[in-house]
Amino acid sequence: MAERSDNVELVGVRAKPRKRLRGDGGGLRDGRRLRGFTIIECLLAGMILAAFSAVLARGIAQASTAVARADDERLAAQYLDEVLTRIDLIGPAELNYAGPTSGVLDERFSWEATITQEDLSSLYLVDVTIRWTTPRGVRSVAGHTYLMDPPGWRNTGLRWEDLEVPGV
Repeated sequence: MAERSDNVELVGVRAKPRKRLRGDGGGLRDGRRLRGFTIIECLLAGMILAAFSAVLARGIAQASTAVARADDERLAAQYLDEVLTRIDLIGPAELNYAGPTSGVLDERFSWEATITQEDLSSLYLVDVTIRWTTPRGVRSVAGHTYLMDPPGWRNTGLRWEDLEVPGV
């Protein structure tokens, strides 16, 4: 049996060049650049996506809050117009004498009116405040106007409850 020698030199046999991998200094494989993403690139993309999502979610929440607030203010303006119209139809002198000067419009909205006669004339300053509740507290809008109400000028048979203002 022949002994094998570790010092044998192979003639005519060339060794294959070692394949270079990413992290091995060049990212080459058989002379071409490897395709794909490293873990750091994936983590960075994920962090950018998460930050963008957080900003987007906050913007949507703020827009939703602004829409709800605008809807409440629009409804309050309609109620303010309704109350001032009723005061004008009945007459500030009659309401100042017999009332009502406050009330509830729906489950969240209420109103209050202050009627002041100006210097013994038929001119009245009417201040109306509409209040409503929100999750963040009580909000309000106010309207002010002057109304003329000479004696005998209005229909004295009108009552607050009988009036229905269209559109509200």
